[in-house]
Amino acid sequence: MTRYEMGKYWLLHTLETYHSTPPGKPEREFIDRLIDRSRRAAGSAEEKRLHNLVVLRYITATRPPKQRVCNLLHIGRQGYEAVTEHAIDRLLVLAFGVNGIDWDEEGNT
Repeated sequence: MTRYEMGKYWLLHTLETYHSTPPGKPEREFIDRLIDRSRRAAGSAEEKRLHNLVVLRYITATRPPKQRVCNLLHIGRQGYEAVTEHAIDRLLVLAFGVNGIDWDEEGNT
């Protein structure tokens, strides 16, 4: 398994278990910070759509069904998984890019 595959596996698992992870746990705090970073880094309409897809699919308390998400974000139902893959790749770059995220640079401690 490559480093990329391990990171992707961990990130997907952490996103999928977000709601069952108690607040204050490092995994949940990591996702909260990454989602905030994703929101602030979304400069184009496409990046905003990818960010919103992750939030709707994994983060919101009442996760809407696939059809509703597709309608809201103008994604074809056949392309839902492919767009999700792209959104996860974007998060991986934000989190584990060449130098990773320097949280202190973001104004966080």
